[in-house]
Amino acid sequence: MPSPSAPRLSLLCTLCVTAFAVCSSFVSAQSNLGVAHDPAGDTLDNAGAAYDLRTVKGSVFQDKLVIEFSVENNDPQLPSSGAPGELVMRFDIDADQDPGTGFVATGDFLGVANSGIGADFAVDFLNFDSQTQTVPVTNEAGANTGVAAVFTGVSLTDDAPVPTRLVIVEIPLAALGNDDGRVDFTVASGDLTSFGDVAPNAGFVTSNLEHEILLQNGRFLVTLEWNDSSGGSGFGLPYIQSNDSVMLYFFDRNNWEMLVKVLDTCSFSPFFWVFAAAATDVQYRMEVIDLLTGVSRVYENPLDNAAPAINDTAAFPTCGGQV
Repeated sequence: MPSPSAPRLSLLCTLCVTAFAVCSSFVSAQSNLGVAHDPAGDTLDNAGAAYDLRTVKGSVFQDKLVIEFSVENNDPQLPSSGAPGELVMRFDIDADQDPGTGFVATGDFLGVANSGIGADFAVDFLNFDSQTQTVPVTNEAGANTGVAAVFTGVSLTDDAPVPTRLVIVEIPLAALGNDDGRVDFTVASGDLTSFGDVAPNAGFVTSNLEHEILLQNGRFLVTLEWNDSSGGSGFGLPYIQSNDSVMLYFFDRNNWEMLVKVLDTCSFSPFFWVFAAAATDVQYRMEVIDLLTGVSRVYENPLDNAAPAINDTAAFPTCGGQV
């Protein structure tokens, strides 16, 4: 996906979705925490639907950074033979979240984006291995630092209402210098002959950590901290999740503790609702933040108290994006 003026150099540049700082319990609504949605039909040079990026996500799961994205066409081909038309992507990753270090992101180099990142690592599908379904991770010097696994499928989620090709890339944190996974990154798409799209069009995506749960297409951030009677503490972690709901575990993945739901009821009420049900008597503090408005709600349970159900039907009076 080289630019007309630099046929190969653009393949050496980066496109990153960058992370933004999470300050204590509030996250700026101007940042893309965990997910960014790219407009349909915004490809360059009439590149077409095969390269039209739609939804880009980044999150930490155990010891991996998982980057997921979709393109409008539901059956583009990942590069295998180098033939024209095969989908080539590039992730540019700013692991230290310092725009003053690293190399220029792909979209910035081509003059079609203003990411605000300095990329330290890249994952370039020009080097995709179709036999092993892997792609190397490289650092600023171009040296391989590890291998990322690639998975594909078709998405029919709420944030992709038409069939889209879904690509998931699992990058070991060890390949990113044993980073904690909080990175800023962007994604570029195209083929061997032309550049197609970049997401986001401006700014970057910041990966959310495992205990930072995003619901309602990334609008609401849910975090939960717990303490038990033996002095143990930790975060509620997701076991299974949908767009509305998440099942949390505290101690063991096989021991589910709590169901949390953020419901969009704006079609018949002026509120988003928060429901939760817990099978626990540990102390917890759960915070739900509307990242669009900054409005926050906190729910707590004292130690050694059987947690009551939460049925907050007036949690967020922010249906129109206003407080």
